[in-house]
Amino acid sequence: MKKRLVLPLLLAAGCSFGIVDSGAEYHSARRAAERWTARHPREWSLELSGEPLALTPWSRPCAQNPPSGFAALRFVADETEVDLFFRCPVGDPRDVRELRAALSHVALHRLPHGIRSPGWRFDVLTPSSSFSEGVTLEVPAPGRVRISIETPLYAVAGRSKRPECEPPMDAPMAEGCYLTREHRIPLRLRIETGYDPAVLR
Repeated sequence: MKKRLVLPLLLAAGCSFGIVDSGAEYHSARRAAERWTARHPREWSLELSGEPLALTPWSRPCAQNPPSGFAALRFVADETEVDLFFRCPVGDPRDVRELRAALSHVALHRLPHGIRSPGWRFDVLTPSSSFSEGVTLEVPAPGRVRISIETPLYAVAGRSKRPECEPPMDAPMAEGCYLTREHRIPLRLRIETGYDPAVLR
């Protein structure tokens, strides 16, 4: 029997979900996403601090000539992972003007949205996975860095953690295993954390 493909449904109020499923877990996850968007109708603002910036596990400092031409620093905090990419060479990484000139783009991998529903995990998505517009950088004191990010959000996405929801390679997810709620509001993110200029040399 040929499997019938079902396209995602577009719901009211700018809300699109994956294939509607009658399971209690799916409906609980959908309500969790709806509650989050209702709590943030116009913007989402975050002020974060955490571990000092460090090279990502796959990046090299500029002195080692990374093949990509970039050195990537990672900010990590509770449920948060943000990467900052700097063009090599940076020049004097102690000089905020040099840092600004070398900063290429950022990537928001995880943000602490607080959306919870049994058996599901969620992400809050931006239109692009990496970007440079709306990113500013300051050095308020030696050994500290402040990053300000203003960018639009696109959607809240969720997927089931049930093993049967893991699709075979290159196959679509099964019914009731994912949802996406479009929510186009501004994100205003402020990060202040430790910074050792030597990590970029």
